[in-house]
Amino acid sequence: MKFQGKTSKWWYIVTVAFNVAAVATFFFTNMNGNAMMLYIPPCIIVDLYLVPVIFNNYVTIDKREMVIHFGILKKTIVPQDITGMMETRATSSSFSASFDRIAIDSKGIQTIYISLEDKEGFLKEAKKVNKRIKFSIG
Repeated sequence: MKFQGKTSKWWYIVTVAFNVAAVATFFFTNMNGNAMMLYIPPCIIVDLYLVPVIFNNYVTIDKREMVIHFGILKKTIVPQDITGMMETRATSSSFSASFDRIAIDSKGIQTIYISLEDKEGFLKEAKKVNKRIKFSIG
């Protein structure tokens, strides 16, 4: 089953503000060729992280695997390895573009944070797949 990721307004604001600042810096400063070559790659790298999240932000879950798609990043978790899920507003973001997050604890990996539009539906589906998951939601 597929669950759409939540992208908050602040993610859009940060993406637009970064690009406006990058374009303004490019046009309104007196950069020579060398300075421009040092400036452009970091801008491309930041955009490669920010922009794809707007279009590719979802989680799929079935009996065999949970796959988190977050922009160009992808993480696969075995649902049977999940030990707990907790609603949080932690500042760690991992795979999250919103402060309304779910922390996923799993054997052998560090906590992963996701944001979803349909949290309740996701939690019900996770419970169907692994009845041993402990929830701390709400």
